Amino acid sequence: MREGESPGNYHRNFTQWSTIGDIKNKRYYWWTEHNRRMRMVDLNVLSFEGSLISRIPLDEARSEDIRNCTNDFSLNDRQ
Repeated sequence: MREGESPGNYHRNFTQWSTIGDIKNKRYYWWTEHNRRMRMVDLNVLSFEGSLISRIPLDEARSEDIRNCTNDFSLNDRQ
C-alpha cells in the first residue's frame, strides 16, 4: 500500500496482520508482521453474553523466535 500526497512524496506501508476466517467451524486464525506463527481463537467455546468489550493485543511481545535448523542439513551426520 502506498500513502502520500504525490508519487514523489509517499511511503510504502505493510500488512500489520493477516487473518483467515473459518466460518463453518467458527474459528479465526491470524499472524502478524512481528510473529509469523499462526494463532487461532475458537468462537465455539467463547461466551458472548454480557455487555463488556474485551481486548487482547495481537502480539504479547514484538519478537519472533528463530529455530536453528543447521544440523538438519549437516551432511556429516547422515549415513
